[in-house]
Amino acid sequence: MSNLKLVTHSANRRRNSAQQSGSWRNPGTFTAGRDLGAGKTCLTQGIAYGLDIHEYTLSPSFVIMRELHGRLPLYHMDFYPSDNVAEISDLGLDDYLSAKRGV
Repeated sequence: MSNLKLVTHSANRRRNSAQQSGSWRNPGTFTAGRDLGAGKTCLTQGIAYGLDIHEYTLSPSFVIMRELHGRLPLYHMDFYPSDNVAEISDLGLDDYLSAKRGV
């Protein structure tokens, strides 16, 4: 696993950088962010554009996950306000994502 730290100073730069990263992503690529107000949805919008997803990317804050389709599927998840790992684990997302991959 490799790590990449993205530092930008505007929403447009963040979205453009993320769009470039979305264009070279392979199946199974994982991106995580956690700070409130850090631009996670903006980042996800850029990744979606890079994956040729044409629907607008909304924050999944009240639905936990949104599934978007383009060159690769994008699963945009938001676990706020939960920071309890056991509670998040109980959602069954591993099973859901495994079924989507055909595992």
